[in-house]
Amino acid sequence: MNDARTFRIALLLLAIYLAGLGTGWWLAPRDTLSPQRRVVSNNQSGFSFKPGSAEMEAAVMKEMDSRLKLSSGQREKIQELVSRWSLEVRQMPRPLPRFRFESMERWTSAIRTNLTPDQLPAFDEMVETSRARANATRSVK
Repeated sequence: MNDARTFRIALLLLAIYLAGLGTGWWLAPRDTLSPQRRVVSNNQSGFSFKPGSAEMEAAVMKEMDSRLKLSSGQREKIQELVSRWSLEVRQMPRPLPRFRFESMERWTSAIRTNLTPDQLPAFDEMVETSRARANATRSVK
């Protein structure tokens, strides 16, 4: 092979590599590109946490406990469900907001079964707030 042909092959390989990088950047979900955007902010309580973290779990339990006035038995059962949901989020390859929300929706019915009829309206309000927040997140992207 001559030097000109080797140079052209090297240039073509570089162009293919750069095209792959550009395509990956363009198609990647935005919240996986910058670490600052991966942190979820809970505006009402001022907490910042990573999806599926112990801090997220504690913030969810604190809000449920304060808004629903959970008994100790309810707290234990719901803590177990929230822990399992948190584990599911941590095991996601990329815990995108859409997948986190879909996961939360699956666990909502299990949590509802542990609540009294008096607690259900406040819980439904919490779920609706989460749905609105998730829809707002989707419309921004």
